[in-house]
Amino acid sequence: MRIVTMFTPVVTMMNRLKYPHKFLLIGLLCLLAVVQIMYFLITEINKNIQIADKERSGLQYIQPLTELLIGLQQHRGTANLYLQDGSPGYKDKLKALEGTIAASISKVDAVDERYGRELQTVEQWQQLKRNWKTLLGSMNPQLSPQDSLKLHTELINGILSLIMHVGDTSTLILDPELDSYYLMDSIVNKLPALSEMVGLSRALGSLVAYRSKATEDEKEQLIALSVHIDALSDDATHGLQTVVQKNPGIQPWLEKDGKQFNASVSSYKDLMRKELIKADKIHTNSDTYFQLATSVIDDSMKLYAAEVTMLDQLLQDRKADYADKKRSTSITVTVIGLLLLYVFTGFYLSIMRTVHVLEDSSRQLANGDLSVRVHLETKDELQRVGMSFNVIAESFRQTVMTSQNLAHQVAVSAASLKHGFEESVHVTNEIVMMNKEMAVGAHNQAQASEEMATSIGDTTVGVHKIAESAGVMSNISMELLERSRHGNDSILSAINQMRTLGESTHKVEYMIQLLSERISQIGQIATTITQISNQTNLLALNANIEAARAGEHGKGFVIVAGEIRKLAEQSKESSHDISSLIEAIQLSTADTVQAMKDGSQEVSKGIREIQGTGKMFQEMLLYVQEVARQIQDITLSSETMAANVEQINASIQEMSSIAQDAASSVSHVEQVSNQQFRSFEALQSASSALNDKAIEMQETIRHFNV
Repeated sequence: MRIVTMFTPVVTMMNRLKYPHKFLLIGLLCLLAVVQIMYFLITEINKNIQIADKERSGLQYIQPLTELLIGLQQHRGTANLYLQDGSPGYKDKLKALEGTIAASISKVDAVDERYGRELQTVEQWQQLKRNWKTLLGSMNPQLSPQDSLKLHTELINGILSLIMHVGDTSTLILDPELDSYYLMDSIVNKLPALSEMVGLSRALGSLVAYRSKATEDEKEQLIALSVHIDALSDDATHGLQTVVQKNPGIQPWLEKDGKQFNASVSSYKDLMRKELIKADKIHTNSDTYFQLATSVIDDSMKLYAAEVTMLDQLLQDRKADYADKKRSTSITVTVIGLLLLYVFTGFYLSIMRTVHVLEDSSRQLANGDLSVRVHLETKDELQRVGMSFNVIAESFRQTVMTSQNLAHQVAVSAASLKHGFEESVHVTNEIVMMNKEMAVGAHNQAQASEEMATSIGDTTVGVHKIAESAGVMSNISMELLERSRHGNDSILSAINQMRTLGESTHKVEYMIQLLSERISQIGQIATTITQISNQTNLLALNANIEAARAGEHGKGFVIVAGEIRKLAEQSKESSHDISSLIEAIQLSTADTVQAMKDGSQEVSKGIREIQGTGKMFQEMLLYVQEVARQIQDITLSSETMAANVEQINASIQEMSSIAQDAASSVSHVEQVSNQQFRSFEALQSASSALNDKAIEMQETIRHFNV
């Protein structure tokens, strides 16, 4: 967690940058690191080249100094011999040596002018020249050999000190390679010091050989010089062996001079020990001794020259090697930089190509093409993004396909519902028309019953009159017979109308039951629509969740899923409205069915009563006929007929009441049918709206190509 927190600032910064800016920033940082490393590397190489150049400068400075050193050492030995015997030959040699020394001084002046400031030798060199002039001014026959030796040695020590100073300031003393270091050590320290020790021993030994005797002090000096010569020659030989071991290629160039040097030094040391140090009486000629010592110095200078040449060659090779390293490093870094730039550019193009593919695919998906899939050539983590995109696209495609199927089912169900409601409206309209006809028939029947009741009342009055007057009955018996027949016909007509009313009532009851079944089917369809709406709402919610996981690429999905969800909510609300209307219709239908059942029972009862009345009218007709035939029994028959007429009158009154109840029930059925008709019209409007919404949902989802 701490590691993640540590990277929060850079993550925040990277989140605010586009890919070109990110790659530019990373590229600049990499370039800065490469440039920094390249700078330090090239600087170090240049520094090493400068050191090699500076070492060569020191080497070039030391060479004329060494020549001057050899000349001064020869001048010292010759001066001692000259001051010892004053021979003109030695004086001529001194003049020649002074000319050689002057030439060497000119060479040193040239290198000092060129490298003096860099090597910090100007003042020291000028002081040495002044000391040389002082030495020349003091050279006269009155100068003792010891003073001459001292003056020469001081000047030579100054030359040796200057050589060591040049070795320090030119960094020769810090040479990093083992072979070149030992060559430097031999050139700067060992061979110049060895030549000085040999030169001192030459000057002192020549003087001793010239006198053919040596004091104890002189022997001690010769012993000390011999020890120094042994140590320096051994160090020089060891250094030469180390150089050859480190760099065997140098051996052919140094082997001959090295062997000659060792042989000369060995011979000279033997001569010193045997002829000067250990001998009781010295027999060696001073010139011979001087020449042998000079040959040692010459051989050391040959080795010195070979080592200088080899060291200079090694420094040149080192400089060339550094230059090659610098060039190869520059080329390598340039090639690697170009390769990194090439790879970096390819990396950038690969990422941008992947981003463009994802962007184009997202745009196509947002435009409705749900068949689009991302195919990435990359094998990195961006492929997982592409796979996730394909999973989202497939999930969304399945969601839309399911929505399309549901929308189609909703549309089909809505169309079926609309058709069913249209049929229901048509059937209800027919029922309303039939109820209107039934209402008219019931009203007519009620009027006929009232007229019949009035006729029966009149008949009752007539019967009473018959009872009062048989004569009047005889006169009107024929008329009564006609009226009885007319009443019988009316009763038969009423029976037929009641039968028709019963059949209509049964038909209405059957139609209402059929309507109740249709309404139940409609309720099932509305329940199915509600379930489809709930499933569509759930699918829309899942689409919202998948779109939220998709982030920026799922915004289009969120809008479409929201529209689908709204349509599902509207379908659900319409289904609830339909269910509410259906429940109201079912309640009204149940009331209507119950009312129709009650009306049917009352009609059946009325039919039975009217049938009884018809039978009574038939009996009355028989009675009337019998009265016509048997007028003499009219009194008895009139009493019976009066009772029967009263009963008929009561039955007619009851039939009239039944007819009025039937008319009232039919009116109620008509009202319920009208209310049911209006409910079906509302359901038809709702089903039409649901059908329109289903079509709109299909049009919305049809935008997507799965």
